[in-house]
Amino acid sequence: MYVRAANRSRIWAITCYFPFDDPDGDARRLRAYREFRRRLQVPLATVELARNGRFDLDSSDAEALIQVAGGATLWQKERLLNLALAALPAECDTLVWSDCDVVLTREDWPQALDRELERSVLVQPFAWVHYLSETTPQGRLSEAPSTESRRSVAALIRQGALPEESFRARGYSNRLGYSPGLVWAARRELLERRGFYDSMVLGSGDKAILSAALGRQHDYVRAYCGGEAHAEHYVRWADRFARSVDGRVGLIEGDAYHLFHGDLSNRGYSSRYEGFERFRFDPGRDLRLAASGAWEWSGGKPEMEEFVRRSFERRREAIVRAEGALPA
Repeated sequence: MYVRAANRSRIWAITCYFPFDDPDGDARRLRAYREFRRRLQVPLATVELARNGRFDLDSSDAEALIQVAGGATLWQKERLLNLALAALPAECDTLVWSDCDVVLTREDWPQALDRELERSVLVQPFAWVHYLSETTPQGRLSEAPSTESRRSVAALIRQGALPEESFRARGYSNRLGYSPGLVWAARRELLERRGFYDSMVLGSGDKAILSAALGRQHDYVRAYCGGEAHAEHYVRWADRFARSVDGRVGLIEGDAYHLFHGDLSNRGYSSRYEGFERFRFDPGRDLRLAASGAWEWSGGKPEMEEFVRRSFERRREAIVRAEGALPA
């Protein structure tokens, strides 16, 4: 682990950088990461996962950098965020976890976050996210072309406009055009006590956390948990998280920009769990920690492992095809 000289900031960001859909690396993803890093207003702890043993980042890319090799082809985001918690200095009491391709443009968002956390436990620090097209600007993001704009889920909650059925079914964020994730924040104590739920092997970890925060964990189970063992595993974590947050989800008004690193329209966000339930996934039996701290399979369900691997492979093929590099 690389840690730069002590930074006494109370607010830190954590993120992870890993090739979930491109094990050979992607120059655009690296450019997006470095633009995210350049524009970030607080110190950063990053966990980079490289399954092929080749790392992209160096000591200039974060105040704290943890580089992890190996791990299975599955969704590792929340597992890596749990590793990032250990890299934070003692002075840090407030934590922002962000995808490494998102920029917050409100200049005073760290101060606004401190104020919002006086009354909220979990905060989404933007009201609108704008998805940028291929050219990453070096100037003002507000002048860059965008392909789509979405409300944050916290903005919909504040307006009372989030339908109840969105917790019970997959794909509602795409259908209704809102963002359930990208960037969240809380006091460090919450995450150190409860941790990130890190056993959603095909993704949707942001919605797992949001559902628990709002006491809708049993609705989430109906949509995403593939079998009784997985449901029980999630609910054990979610019940404790729900008690800690107690529905106190807050919002900071302002804009976020999602930096382009590939077409978002063909990534299968709403369909990735279709058929997964037949494997009766059990995190306690089917996953184990590698020496690096990443998840690996226990080896008992090769068909399930292949299902997950192929899911990410199809996702990558769809992105490349959409950009004209593969035949339809």
